[in-house]
Amino acid sequence: MKVLVPLLILLSSNLYAFTFNNNGELVFENNEVVINVSNNTCANGLNPQDILSYTRTAIDEYWNRVPTSNLKLVLGGIVDDRNNDFKTATDICDSNDSGCGILVTSGILISCNENHDRFNSNTFGIALPNNITNEYIHGSLVLLNGKSVLKWQNLTADESIAIIAHELGHAIGLGHSPVRAALMYYTSIPERRSLGWDDIDGLTYLYPAEQPFGASCGTIDLGEGPKGGPGSFLFALSLGFLLVTLKRRSPAA
Repeated sequence: MKVLVPLLILLSSNLYAFTFNNNGELVFENNEVVINVSNNTCANGLNPQDILSYTRTAIDEYWNRVPTSNLKLVLGGIVDDRNNDFKTATDICDSNDSGCGILVTSGILISCNENHDRFNSNTFGIALPNNITNEYIHGSLVLLNGKSVLKWQNLTADESIAIIAHELGHAIGLGHSPVRAALMYYTSIPERRSLGWDDIDGLTYLYPAEQPFGASCGTIDLGEGPKGGPGSFLFALSLGFLLVTLKRRSPAA
């Protein structure tokens, strides 16, 4: 048992890392979520064809590569923003706002935007589940900063893909992570090319894949982390594996 204490300390070092992008653990009710792109081009040249291409890579190389999650993001197409509502919106409303005209009916909609009041020269995008009922997300909106002061042209394709992948993380319910290795880290990392363990942990917690085992394990109280985040899901799995291993190694009574 001497090895137990330091190993538990090691396993618990990443507790309470991932957070949620809302006050509760909101998820899409259907595990297959379609992503569409609005058909407007913004002042800085950010156009729907490029956004669609970046999004295709973002879902294939990031969020759809997690075997412990049953979430599947599906690329839709370019849809008509007839009145430029998403391009010109100054704020994002949610389902609690009466008379809101820009709720996303279903899935995720990505649009460039020239007017949002929270955009500045350092903000590439914002995302919010903005059509919710109880614990379920029906629609999420991603607005990419399309103001002329922000030059998406200065980014590499990989950087643009990572930024969109980050915003999609918010759209499916994840908040920021304090872990630098995570895609959901609170600031952009130019060399980011894949999900980190904290991203995988959070996605698995919100959208767990069905376990392939016939027997069930005992439960563990994960508690609450900062900003409503749960304790580490991987920590619970690792702890259960550790205890089973130690039990097997114990001499018979």
